[in-house]
Amino acid sequence: MAITIRLLGLPAILRDGHESPAPRGRKAWALLAYLLLCERPATRRELAELLFADAADPLGALRWNLSQLRRALGDAGHLQGDPVRLTLAAD
Repeated sequence: MAITIRLLGLPAILRDGHESPAPRGRKAWALLAYLLLCERPATRRELAELLFADAADPLGALRWNLSQLRRALGDAGHLQGDPVRLTLAAD
């Protein structure tokens, strides 16, 4: 399954050329961009402090956004662990 993630312009996740349902919220897109572009995996606490410091439950907000990304990526990507690792399909 080929996956294309477009972050410039209107963000989108394409699986086999078809647009996948987008994650809800700008922070989910920011989290995806950060995970794709960071040089080393970030811990859950680091991600929560970076993106969700103003939330009542920063780690809960992070969990919700990770679930949004898992749903959008489907079988083409895996988000797991602490530190959080994003693994995309080889193709």
